[in-house]
Amino acid sequence: MYQFRSALLWVSTAILVCLPALLAIDFGGVLRWSQYIAAIAVLLAAAVSLAGLFDSSASTMLSQHKLLIPLGIFVAFVWFQTIELSPGFVSILSGGSYEAYMDWTKGLLPGELRPTSFAVSISPSDTAHAAAFLTVMLALVFASSLAFHSRSRLVVLLSAIALAGLSVAVVGVFRKLNPDADLWFIQPKTTAFGGFVNRNNAALMLNLGLGASFGLLSWRMMVLHSVEFDDPEFEFNDLIALVSDRESFIGIVSAAGCTAGLLVNGSRGGVVAALVGILFAFGYVRPRRGKISIPVLLVVIAISVAVLTVPLKLDLESISRLQLLSEKADTIQNDGRLQHWQDGLRASLAYLPLGAGLSTYRFAYLPFQNQSPGAWFTHADNLWLELLVETGFVGIFVVLTFLLMVMISLRRLGESVDPLDQGIRVAAWYGLGAIVASQWFDFGLLLPANLITVLLLATAVVSRDTANGGPAIWRHLTAEHRQAGTEASSDSLPRPAGGTASPQVMGVKLNPAWFSIWLKRPRWWGHVRRIGGVVVAAVVLLAGYPVLSRLRRDAEVESFTRRVSAEYPELAYQTEGLQQVVERLEKHVRDSQDPDAQTQLASVHRDLGRLSETMEWRPETLNDAVRIHRDTNLDQRRLPYPPSVARQDRSDLDSQHHYLTAHQIAVESMAQCPLSQQSRAMLVQLQPVVLESEAATKAVEHLVHFYSGEPNRLLLLGKHALANGQTEQARLAYRRAIVLNPYLTRRIMPLFLTEESLSLIDVIPDDPIAMKMAAETVIGWDEPDNAFLLKAVRQIDCTGDELLEKRAACNDLLARIYLHLDQLEKSLESYLAAIRLDPTEPRYRLAMIQTLFDAGRTKESLSQARMGRQLLPQNQQFQAWVDKIAAFDRRLVPTSGDGLQRLPSADSILRSP
Repeated sequence: MYQFRSALLWVSTAILVCLPALLAIDFGGVLRWSQYIAAIAVLLAAAVSLAGLFDSSASTMLSQHKLLIPLGIFVAFVWFQTIELSPGFVSILSGGSYEAYMDWTKGLLPGELRPTSFAVSISPSDTAHAAAFLTVMLALVFASSLAFHSRSRLVVLLSAIALAGLSVAVVGVFRKLNPDADLWFIQPKTTAFGGFVNRNNAALMLNLGLGASFGLLSWRMMVLHSVEFDDPEFEFNDLIALVSDRESFIGIVSAAGCTAGLLVNGSRGGVVAALVGILFAFGYVRPRRGKISIPVLLVVIAISVAVLTVPLKLDLESISRLQLLSEKADTIQNDGRLQHWQDGLRASLAYLPLGAGLSTYRFAYLPFQNQSPGAWFTHADNLWLELLVETGFVGIFVVLTFLLMVMISLRRLGESVDPLDQGIRVAAWYGLGAIVASQWFDFGLLLPANLITVLLLATAVVSRDTANGGPAIWRHLTAEHRQAGTEASSDSLPRPAGGTASPQVMGVKLNPAWFSIWLKRPRWWGHVRRIGGVVVAAVVLLAGYPVLSRLRRDAEVESFTRRVSAEYPELAYQTEGLQQVVERLEKHVRDSQDPDAQTQLASVHRDLGRLSETMEWRPETLNDAVRIHRDTNLDQRRLPYPPSVARQDRSDLDSQHHYLTAHQIAVESMAQCPLSQQSRAMLVQLQPVVLESEAATKAVEHLVHFYSGEPNRLLLLGKHALANGQTEQARLAYRRAIVLNPYLTRRIMPLFLTEESLSLIDVIPDDPIAMKMAAETVIGWDEPDNAFLLKAVRQIDCTGDELLEKRAACNDLLARIYLHLDQLEKSLESYLAAIRLDPTEPRYRLAMIQTLFDAGRTKESLSQARMGRQLLPQNQQFQAWVDKIAAFDRRLVPTSGDGLQRLPSADSILRSP
């Protein structure tokens, strides 16, 4: 019977330890099908591990399952976030969620769709999926506490984590050597590494693998030499023995591979996490190291700050991204994180105390967006900030409690003389340090591959501590220690030999009789322990199996939505194919209320409307149909609606039916996801063909705020706002776009010739580049805006360009503006500056000559003409000016009839290339 129970535990162990590596290859487990398969594997492992409840090598105390307490509280809290409550109650629990449902849906949802009750989560579907997966993690922790209670299976765990990290490193290097390889985990993104889409996420797995490798090597070092890596008596020569040790092979190979992976990976945060992990693993947290570690701590902090902020440039990618002595270093100071964290912090304060709902960050920060650069932030690139936004005080408290439990167990393992305990200590402390450091700049712990690895290692630490006697033995020993009046000293600590010496804690030898005080229980205690274990097993399994259906449904929805999105370029012109897609999507939306599926369904109906409208225009040829379909693009529509040849009421048209359906889906989706960007964008797109402008008007107002970091979208949004008659919102959108990217100024300048409601002064920001580009266009208009030009000349800065030619052209522009504003002296000063900066360019001197001549200052004009003739004798225009001025002085005005060459006008000179 013992052999059967042991075999079952080994089966459970095999399933658990294979999960991290398999998920790491499959994009880190971000796809919901991966999560569903992993959930099945976890529940199977938990069911098989039940045999351990009746095996003394796997189950000794209920306290080995104590990590289920904080994790269970967190799971229950996340499920609570999905429960619909009264608005008043939600306003107390999360003010930001209340505003999202009540304030941000005003003008968008009609009265019958206005929510009378809603959840704390601002996207209950996303939060429910996260809660379902975390529910399965309860079973993972339970199975791990039984499987890794024994020494042999602990060694397998460390080896598996080390090999998982090695697999990521190998695949990552392979990807870089063969970026065009036809494998499912090869992605075109430059930021991908291994099977992960994000290099920082991969770096966390590499660090966990490196920590496990160090743990294996530390264990073997103590077995072979009775010395630890962080021991003052450690000698480097002791490492040679590890090379010939068969059981150290995995640790050596994995450590080398993971280190190489971190350097090639390109993650700056991963390098910093490795430094902090080494600091934690090798001695600083050991009490007997004392103050000697403080200088080491300061050095590590200094190096970490330098890695994150100082621009370096070396060969290996993780270091080359630091770009030594490069002015364009992509450091944390200019990669956008610091700006975005300001928005995230404001959001976290708004959603206190219970947060916005787990897995909702991509929506939660939008109302508070002010500093964020670039595109939509799905994650905060700071796990602790993201956790605060999504779960408030409860999430932070639970995570701190979880970490504290693990650290207490690690503290006790640190005093164990068992070599394996020291190996676990090294691996866990390294992982803890790497997680705490790296997650300030990343969110890798959210990925199932990394999360499962961390939970396995944390549970193993607590379970191993319990197997050693746990807190009861610790309390008894410390009481005896105080009673004896002795005090442990780092110098007098006995050194065990190969793990055979008498056990000791804090320098006090353990008496076997002490163990009997705790281990010798009444006969009925074993039954109580087993019954308690069975109850815990029943709870986690009964909670886990029902959520499988939810995980499967979510996986089907995501898989179908992603497939439709990938195949959409081919489906977009196939009416029958789109109709089949609609039928499937409608079923998924009814079952899951997934926001991405709702967006996709609205998009399909919109495009079906375009196809129907194309036929309603009655094209005679295929080319006509192609042209009409192009001109019905809702972003650049060129045709009126409804079709003039349809001869039907708007309500009878198939196109109107599809457009209205898309509009209704977009509106209804905001009742479930009130801060959805895509739904609002759909309302704005459909406004020209749907007789509903109030919702579109409100949507534009919101999207100007939501897209405040995306200039190209803001330009498109400004165009829609003008079409809707929202001049103020259009002004804000255009101005914000130019602030983000001044070089977009030229794209909007034609609008000012046709849109009288837009003012140049109100739209163009006080940016030298934007002002310069706008002024270049305005000065060429038939009726330039003098008020704007007067403002522009004060803002344009001609000293910013490095090239002298560009600075000269800038001064030429100022000269023309001053001349138009009748400020002759300033115009001449600017012309002289342009000539000095680029004396070989004849246009500037010719323009100055014309200006002086028109002003009646022929003497100065003649002087400039002679200077130009002397400097550029090959240019005949200067000689022509000399002749013209001389003739003028003799009161002889040259004409074409006199046979003299007609001189170019000032305008033609200025416009010539």
